[in-house]
Amino acid sequence: KDFSQVKFGETRILTTASENPVPEFGLVVGDESGVFWNQVDTEISQSTISFVLSRYAEVDFLLAAWQPMLELSYQFNQNLSFPYQEYSRMLATVSLIHPRAVAPGANGFEYLNGSFWLNQVVFPVTREQFCKDVKLACPMVRENVFILDPGDILSFVDGDFCHSIGGSNFVRCVSRDR
Repeated sequence: KDFSQVKFGETRILTTASENPVPEFGLVVGDESGVFWNQVDTEISQSTISFVLSRYAEVDFLLAAWQPMLELSYQFNQNLSFPYQEYSRMLATVSLIHPRAVAPGANGFEYLNGSFWLNQVVFPVTREQFCKDVKLACPMVRENVFILDPGDILSFVDGDFCHSIGGSNFVRCVSRDR
């Protein structure tokens, strides 16, 4: 359920609510080494942000919701213009959380073969563009904005982040194509 907490030794896992009308939630994982919030593709409210920040003084790493998906708009023949309001809300959410580092998370699929052209319609933002926009909208994260692929490792030690591209021994990225 939303805002449930489980403890494993010194590690706490907290579920976070989504304002989306589908059953989904994010996860905050915290221990003495740091705090990680995986938003998945949830829509986060100000009250959820306040609740998390009341439990954890700082979020070290945010795996942020970043893609204003237009799949349903396309399927139901609705407006396909760029969703400025939704995208602005996503950037504002990052700014309100004020994480030490951020990366775009979730939305790791694409249309293939004959449907490939749909990608630019229903997924209007690239990971690269989101990262550029986060740096503009949230200058406090400075150089701590990362694009992560399968097999990458992001380490957080003594307040510093280290991005090791392809550093995993058991996961690898078979193609740099999304």
